[in-house]
Amino acid sequence: MRRLLGAGFNLDTITVMLPCLGDDPDLPIGMCPQVAARIRENVARIETESADLARRRRAIEELIAQR
Repeated sequence: MRRLLGAGFNLDTITVMLPCLGDDPDLPIGMCPQVAARIRENVARIETESADLARRRRAIEELIAQR
Protein backbone atom coordinates (compact mmCIF):
# COMPACT_ATOMS: atom_id res chain seq x y z
CA MET A 1 0.00 0.00 0.00
CA ARG A 2 2.91 2.37 0.65
CA ARG A 3 3.99 2.00 -2.97
CA LEU A 4 0.56 3.13 -4.12
CA LEU A 5 0.49 6.10 -1.74
CA GLY A 6 4.01 7.00 -2.84
CA ALA A 7 2.87 6.92 -6.46
CA GLY A 8 0.18 9.48 -5.64
CA PHE A 9 -2.90 7.29 -5.47
CA ASN A 10 -5.55 8.39 -2.98
CA LEU A 11 -7.21 6.03 -0.52
CA ASP A 12 -10.38 5.69 -2.62
CA THR A 13 -8.33 4.46 -5.57
CA ILE A 14 -6.24 2.17 -3.37
CA THR A 15 -9.45 0.63 -2.02
CA VAL A 16 -10.40 -0.34 -5.58
CA MET A 17 -6.92 -1.71 -6.19
CA LEU A 18 -6.59 -3.75 -2.98
CA PRO A 19 -8.36 -6.88 -4.30
CA CYS A 20 -5.71 -7.06 -7.04
CA LEU A 21 -2.81 -6.91 -4.59
CA GLY A 22 -1.27 -10.07 -3.29
CA ASP A 23 -0.03 -10.71 0.23
CA ASP A 24 3.54 -9.77 -0.67
CA PRO A 25 3.83 -5.98 -1.04
CA ASP A 26 6.99 -6.37 -3.15
CA LEU A 27 5.24 -8.34 -5.89
CA PRO A 28 3.82 -6.53 -8.93
CA ILE A 29 0.25 -5.30 -8.80
CA GLY A 30 -2.23 -7.43 -10.75
CA MET A 31 -3.63 -5.58 -13.74
CA CYS A 32 -7.32 -6.30 -13.40
CA PRO A 33 -9.43 -3.85 -15.46
CA GLN A 34 -10.23 -1.65 -12.46
CA VAL A 35 -6.55 -1.24 -11.59
CA ALA A 36 -5.55 -0.53 -15.18
CA ALA A 37 -8.27 2.13 -15.45
CA ARG A 38 -7.23 3.81 -12.21
CA ILE A 39 -3.57 3.82 -13.23
CA ARG A 40 -4.46 5.42 -16.59
CA GLU A 41 -6.55 8.05 -14.77
CA ASN A 42 -3.65 8.79 -12.43
CA VAL A 43 -1.21 9.17 -15.32
CA ALA A 44 -3.62 11.53 -17.09
CA ARG A 45 -3.95 13.61 -13.91
CA ILE A 46 -0.17 13.80 -13.54
CA GLU A 47 0.20 14.87 -17.18
CA THR A 48 -2.39 17.62 -16.67
CA GLU A 49 -0.68 18.82 -13.50
CA SER A 50 2.70 18.73 -15.22
CA ALA A 51 1.43 20.82 -18.13
CA ASP A 52 -0.04 23.33 -15.68
CA LEU A 53 3.24 23.56 -13.78
CA ALA A 54 5.13 24.10 -17.05
CA ARG A 55 2.70 26.88 -18.01
CA ARG A 56 3.13 28.53 -14.63
CA ARG A 57 6.91 28.25 -14.88
CA ARG A 58 6.87 29.96 -18.28
CA ALA A 59 4.70 32.76 -16.88
CA ILE A 60 7.14 33.29 -13.99
CA GLU A 61 10.12 33.25 -16.34
CA GLU A 62 8.40 35.88 -18.51
CA LEU A 63 7.85 38.06 -15.46
CA ILE A 64 11.53 37.75 -14.53
CA ALA A 65 12.62 38.54 -18.08
CA GLN A 66 10.55 41.75 -18.08
CA ARG A 67 12.37 43.08 -15.05
